[in-house]
Amino acid sequence: MQLAETRGNVVVDCSGVTHLDACAVQVLLALKFALERGGGSLGLLGASEDVRNYLGWAGVTAHFASRESGEAAPRKRRRTPRKRSV
Repeated sequence: MQLAETRGNVVVDCSGVTHLDACAVQVLLALKFALERGGGSLGLLGASEDVRNYLGWAGVTAHFASRESGEAAPRKRRRTPRKRSV
């Protein structure tokens, strides 16, 4: 969490990571939000398919941009209001 004091952009190299658990994801999210409050960002690099699958299962994929492809994190689609039937 001391990285949040840098007020910059941080990239976490996950190339050696084979598994994440809820505690690790909680720390990554806390770091991400702390960096964003200071104008920075957090990205993951080299996340394996298992790690990406876990992030998806945990519902936090949209919080982490892919640094390998340079693409932004996917945004949630807005739901259009349903028409009421009379």
